[in-house]
Amino acid sequence: MVKSKLCNLYNLSPQELIQHHEEEEEMGGYFIVNGLEKVIRMLIMPRRNFPLAMTRHKWKTRGPGFTEYGVMMHCVKDEHTAINMNLHYLENGCVMLNFIFQKELFFIPLGFALKALVNFSDYQIFEELVKGKEGDTFYVNCITEMMRAVVDAGCFTQQNVLEYLGKSFRIKLNLPEWYSNEQAADFLLNKCICIHLTSRTEKFYLLCMMTRKLHAFAKGECMEDNPDSLMNQEVLTPGQLFLMFLKERLESWLQSVKFVLEKRREKADIVINADSLVKAFSLVTDFTKPFEYLLATGNLRSKTGLGLLQDSGLCVVGDKLNFIRYLSHFRCIHRGAAFSQMRTTTVRKLLPESWGFLCPVDTPDGEPCGLMNHMTAVCEIVTEMVPVTDIPPLLCSL
Repeated sequence: MVKSKLCNLYNLSPQELIQHHEEEEEMGGYFIVNGLEKVIRMLIMPRRNFPLAMTRHKWKTRGPGFTEYGVMMHCVKDEHTAINMNLHYLENGCVMLNFIFQKELFFIPLGFALKALVNFSDYQIFEELVKGKEGDTFYVNCITEMMRAVVDAGCFTQQNVLEYLGKSFRIKLNLPEWYSNEQAADFLLNKCICIHLTSRTEKFYLLCMMTRKLHAFAKGECMEDNPDSLMNQEVLTPGQLFLMFLKERLESWLQSVKFVLEKRREKADIVINADSLVKAFSLVTDFTKPFEYLLATGNLRSKTGLGLLQDSGLCVVGDKLNFIRYLSHFRCIHRGAAFSQMRTTTVRKLLPESWGFLCPVDTPDGEPCGLMNHMTAVCEIVTEMVPVTDIPPLLCSL
């Protein structure tokens, strides 16, 4: 990246830049690919680790009994690994947990997921789910039915459920043969369900809270969360995108090395030493090429999808028609390609809370109107969470 710490122009004064035949006011922040100045777009993402109640009519097509009601969560770890997870409300009042693994949709009845996470009795799980709604007979019956479905499948203990889930999913998880079904289920729970939490008990309590919110939403007791509201959004910065992609490419690269070593050992029965490792590394493709492809085309070649809603249009050419136009590329913030194809009747408008953050004037006409905005001059993207102790003095100062 031009003017980054690895760039030759880093920390040069305007006079030194001129001596290097560069522009005096060179700001950097872009990549040069095939002679073009490429800028990675900032994308608006759903707020991390927060359950959003939504209606999507296409959810009805996911299977028999599915309704348009759901609670969605964009789960993000501290090191920015991300997945999207949904709870779906079924016509009979039961709840289905849905997650994406290697770009494939998977569904688990909620009762199985809850019983696999904690070693609680059925009554303890039931009590946590109906907390505050003991008088709602329909809800209580729905929860009873969900718990009964687990018992009907022959799963009476946490061990039984882990064995059952591991046996069902291991063919899709690409795990070593020596992994037991229970270990396969552990891998599934760690990698695909509420990945931002490390404690299984915390995952259990979060899913219970999301279930209560989903039922309240389906029965009209709470409003739908607005995905266009600033409080339900966050920004994906170029650094976060690179980090997520780098981790995935390293993992794929290591799997390729393993595959090459296994093939060579089968053929020649070689002993794995330093020489054989060097040979294996030379046979595996360079993992920097996908990054060059990403910057050159703006297309993301990813096995997992990185929890993004799009895999194209991630980079744009920073055209220098004039200085203000060039500057606007670094303030541009995109709603995402998924929203341009979405058949929705809601108006693309700036809500009152967006004022001061997004510029109400700086939005293009035509199809991308409302999808492509620009941050105001005073707006700043924060990448570190504000400590709770700093919030009261800040509120008092305002």
